[in-house]
Order: sequence, then C-alpha cells, then structure tokens
Amino acid sequence: MQATPSVATTPAVPADAITGLTARERVRAFDLARGLAIVFMIGVHVLWHWGAPDTWTSPVGQVISFLGGPTAAPVFMFLMGASLAFSSRSSFGSLAVRGLWLVWLGYLLNVLRGVIPAYLGLSTGVVTADQIAPFTLPWLLTTVDVHHMAGLSLIAIAALRVVARPGWIWLGIA
Repeated sequence: MQATPSVATTPAVPADAITGLTARERVRAFDLARGLAIVFMIGVHVLWHWGAPDTWTSPVGQVISFLGGPTAAPVFMFLMGASLAFSSRSSFGSLAVRGLWLVWLGYLLNVLRGVIPAYLGLSTGVVTADQIAPFTLPWLLTTVDVHHMAGLSLIAIAALRVVARPGWIWLGIA
C-alpha cells in the first residue's frame, strides 16, 4: 500500500452573501469611479486655477466644470463611505488614523498651494492684497477641501462605530 502525500489546503474564505466578494477583495467599479472622480477634480482645478476666463465659459470648460464641480466630490465621498463596508481595515484606530492623516494632508495642501505662493507673491510685490482679495493668508490656510471632509468623515464614522454597531441605525444615520 502506497502512502498518498498529504496536501495542506487552506480553507476558502467564505464569500459575502450579498456581493459574492471575499472580505479582502476590492470592488473594481468603485475604484474606477473614484479614479474618474479624481481625474475630473484635477481637471476642474486646472481649468479654474490656470485657464483663461474665456475658457471657463466655453463648451469644453462648461463640461469640465460640470464633471469636476458639483458631481465629482460628492461621488468620491459616497464611494469612500460605501467602500468602508468592504474594507478589512475598519477598526476605530485604523479609521481615526486615516482620518487624521487626511486632515493633515488637507492643511499641508493648503500651505503648499495657497499660503506659500500668496506669501511669496505679496512679499516680492508680484501681487497685491487687492489682487488676491478676498483671499487672505489665514483664509488660504483654513479653507476646507475634500481632504478635510473625507478625514473628518472617517473620524466621525470611527466614533459612531464605537457607539452604534452596524445595523439599521446606520441606514438612519446615512
């Protein structure tokens, strides 16, 4: 009688009953939609910051403004929240740290794209305060963008997960 070699098999991770995905799989459609939202947000920022005012009102400018303006950030934020349902890193600590990191990155971005250029422009006389009005250095530092919103949302969700376990209450909170 010959011994058969034993093969160690790892138990398969059970798939989610609703989505059919395993716990660590990514939802590619969410990734694609998030990527498109980011591309549209970049496009609208390039248009608004460096495009001529005539370009803003052109048909191409209006399409870019629509895709990157009122739709991109809300779609991105919705998908960020929806992705949490499939995330394996959804503990309080993980969400809170990611949230704080995003808030910090938001303020760093404010300094790099607003405060430093405005300060250098004002101090060298390239621009005057009237030319950048109503934007002041404190406003440029403290303005809130999608990074701040995403970070504060993650921190709030982390806190809510401690208080209320997922269930029907989350539908009401949404």
